[in-house]
Parts: sequence; structure tokens; C-alpha cells
Amino acid sequence: MTRTFLALVAVLTGMPLATTAQSDLTPAEKRLLTQAAPESARDAAQGDHEPAVEKIPLRLTDAVSVGIENNLQLQVERFDPLIAFEDQEASWGSFDPTGKAEWDYLSQTTPVSANALTGEDRNRHKQSSGSLGIETLLPYVGATLAVDLSMGETRDLGSPFITQRPVYDSGFSIRGSLPLLKGLIWNQPWTQVKTTAKDYDKSRENFETDLMDLVQFIETSYWNLVAQSQAVLVARKSLETALQLLTQTETEYEVGVKSKVEVVQAEAGVASREFDLIVAVNLYQKAQDDLIDAVFGSQLTAGSHLAVQPTDDPENYVGYPVDPVEAARKAMANRPEIAEAEDTIEQQEFRLRFAKNQRLPQLDLRASYGASGRRGEGVPSNSFSCGGQPPPCFTPNDSTGSSIGDTYDDYWTNRGGEDLLVGAVFSIPLGNVRARHNVSLARLVVRKAKAQLTRLRQSIILQVRDGARNLKSAQEGIEAAKRREVAATEQLRAEQIRLEYGESTPFKVLQKEQDLVQAENEKIAALFTYRRSVIDLHRAQGTILSARNIVIDEAATLR
Repeated sequence: MTRTFLALVAVLTGMPLATTAQSDLTPAEKRLLTQAAPESARDAAQGDHEPAVEKIPLRLTDAVSVGIENNLQLQVERFDPLIAFEDQEASWGSFDPTGKAEWDYLSQTTPVSANALTGEDRNRHKQSSGSLGIETLLPYVGATLAVDLSMGETRDLGSPFITQRPVYDSGFSIRGSLPLLKGLIWNQPWTQVKTTAKDYDKSRENFETDLMDLVQFIETSYWNLVAQSQAVLVARKSLETALQLLTQTETEYEVGVKSKVEVVQAEAGVASREFDLIVAVNLYQKAQDDLIDAVFGSQLTAGSHLAVQPTDDPENYVGYPVDPVEAARKAMANRPEIAEAEDTIEQQEFRLRFAKNQRLPQLDLRASYGASGRRGEGVPSNSFSCGGQPPPCFTPNDSTGSSIGDTYDDYWTNRGGEDLLVGAVFSIPLGNVRARHNVSLARLVVRKAKAQLTRLRQSIILQVRDGARNLKSAQEGIEAAKRREVAATEQLRAEQIRLEYGESTPFKVLQKEQDLVQAENEKIAALFTYRRSVIDLHRAQGTILSARNIVIDEAATLR
């Protein structure tokens, strides 16, 4: 173990390894040397055997902006508003007009006894018909409106009484239905439009919440990495002090000034600080992974050799007073969680209105109006109509048209037809159990959403008060930690002087040094607590994005 301590001293102080070759050290001892050595010594110790670490200097503002670009979880969350938007737009599809076209052809032959008038033994009926139409559901009121245009051509062969062949028919109609009770306004399609619009608003507010949480996590991770890197430096300095004390004690023991007990005490101090350094390095490496994952996303792999070097100084801060009342006012105005909860209430109130509407009887007003026309081509008179004279006995005078287009001239004239229908349909389910209980259920859901909003507001007030209190105590804690550090430094210096004059022991020096380490760590913790308190208060107020000039729409764009 002495060999390891001497090697550590040599690496830390730059002295040559006179008594121990580094190649004789075990792998564990080499790792300890690397952890304890300054960065320049560690870089040299890596040599060609360890992969080079890519060091990335990083400011806090850059960490936030790069994290918004690269964070994988935020990239997942960016899809939710886009999905909700498409769902909202799709809900309008219920009001898309529906066009339709139909065409039929009928050929019908009916056998009959031989007809003395025509000589035909069967009647033949041929008909082709078609229609064009468009139907739509009107937004808001829930009325339906349809327009139809029909047309047809009929040919009857074998009948002595047909004076027109072919016959052309066409008709135009417009019809509609308006719900007066059930289905008026709060029908299923319109309710779907309103609720999906709120889903979209909620998805944006939820993304804003996630973005706030990410910024809070990045900033907290940044300052945590700063704190852990400082803790490693403190642990290394503490180990260096313990190693120097061990070397001094062993030298004095060899000349008979110190006892073996004091050497053992010094060795125990080194072992304790070795453990502290191992723990500090492990926490530092975890802090590196947390920040790299949040900021650089997929660049962190199992074999990554990245190392972020924060460049912001934790002691460069300006304290400021906090008014909890003003902070709570800002929170109520800015927190997206409150807006999301209010949207949920409004959404549930839409569903309550729909449930109340579905409880009503069905009373629909229906109306339709149509116009029609008929034209045809005359046929030559037969022997029956000529009174036994050879046909044709006269020129046909029953020709009224030769195409479908001629029938359109009959609309709204004395030659055409006209139809007008007005009516109503009334129905009600007896008992109406489902509708009545759906209303009760919807009322309960609305009341629950309102209770959740009240609880949310109260929890935000607690967060704001806690954040303001933590910030105030953190500012006071920094000053107290600085005073303790100064006092612990002076006590260690005094104890070291006493040790030089033989009035103290290595054990007491190590105790004072441990007090200094604790004081330095408390200062590091106080600075980190202050930074975290500022971040948490901004998050509680809902101002963490505006304070950093982060625009939601820009951050929500897919990468």
C-alpha cells in the first residue's frame, strides 16, 4: 500500500517515481492515479491505450438551445400537437358534401295473346334512368340539405295506345331536414368538432409543460455537473493533502519522531479520501451522462467518450428578493397546466350539453320542393286509330321533344309538374334511462374537473411559496457556507502549524482537513441549491421559457 501512496504523491507533485515504476502498479492503482491526478497528468497517463475524451465547452444558454434541438423525449412530444391538429381537422369531415350518381337500364318483355290491333304477341318495355345529387350536413344547427336531378328515357313497344315513343322525363328537387329539439346544435358531429379543438389546445399546452420541464432539467443538470466537478476537485485536493501528510508522517517515523500508530492514522485518512474520491468521480460521471443525454440526445452511446465542460461560474450571481404574492399571480397567468385544466373543464361542459340535448325528444321539420318535365316523340297512327283506313291516315301531332334537354323547359311552367312537401317527425324513447344517466355522469365529470383545477391552483401556490422560501434560504446559506469555509481553512492552517511544532497529531490534522472538506462541499451545495431554487421558482411561476426568450412555435417544429 505504501508503494501506491508514494506513486500517488509522485503523480500529484510531479516528482519522479524513484522507488516504484508505474508499470509495476496494478490496474486498480493506475485508475486511482488517474482519478487523483490533475487533468494534464490524466491526459498524459491515458497514452495510446485509452480512447481520447471529446471535451465540449458549454455555456448554460447554449445547453438549453442545443437541448431543445436534440432532446429525444422532446422530439417524441412534438408529434402530439400535430396528431391532435389532424384529428381536429378530420372532425370537420362530417360536414363534407356527399355527391352521388346513379344509372339504371331496364328491359322488360311481357308475353300476351296476339293483339288484333297491332299484330304483336308481346309488350316490350325499355327504360334507362339516372340521377345526380349532392347532400350535406350543415355545421352548428345539424340540418341536412340535399339537391337531386333525375332523368330518364322510356320506350314501350307493342301497345296500340302509345302516342309518344320514346318518352323523356326529368325532375329537380331540393329537400332538407331541421332538428328542432334533439340534434339541434349539440349533435354528435358538432360536439366532436368542439371537443377535438380542445384536445388540440390541450396538446399544445401539454407540450409547453414538457418543454418547461426539459429546460428545468437541463439547467438543473448543468449546475449539478458544475457542483459535481467541484466536488471532485475538493476530493482530489483532500486526497493530495492526506498523501502529503502520510509521506511526512512516514518520514518522521523512519527517523523516530512519530509512532507507528500515527502512521496508521495517516494511512486510514488516505484510504477514507480514496473512497470519497471514487464516489465523487462516479457522481460526476453520472452527471455528465444526464446532461449529455438531455442536451445531445442520441450522441450519447454505450461507448461514448464525451465530456461537457461547463463554462458558467456558479458564484457569478446576483441575489434578489421574492414576493410570493406576485409570484403566485404570475403562476396563475402563465402556467400551462392551469390552461390545460380549464380546457378540460370546457371540453367536459361540451359533452354535458350534448348529453342534455340527447335527453330531448326527436322533433324534426322536413320539407322538400321539386319540379319536373316530360317530353316525347310522336309515333305514326295505326289502323285502329285511323278507323280502318290504311295508316298513316294523318301526320303525328304528339311530338313534344326529341331529347332530355327539352324537358327542362317545362320547369315552373304549366306543362311541367311541381311538388311541395312539408312535414314533421316526432319520437321519444319511453323511459329514456340511458340519456338521463348520461346527463348525471357528465355533470359529475364536470364537477370533478373543476375540483381538480382548484387542487391544481392550490398545489401551484404551495410550489411558489416553497420556491420563494428556498431561494431566500439559499441566498442566506451561501453567505453562511462562505464564512464556515474561511473559518475551517484557518483552523486547518493552525493545526498544521501545531503539527510542525509537535503539538498536534496527524489524526487531528485530518479531522480539521475533513472539516474543511465538509465546509467546501457545503459551499458547493449552497451554490447549487441557489441555482436550482432560481430555476424551480421560474418553473413554478411559469416564466422559465419567457425569461430565456424561448418561442413555443419554434420549439414545436419537427426536427
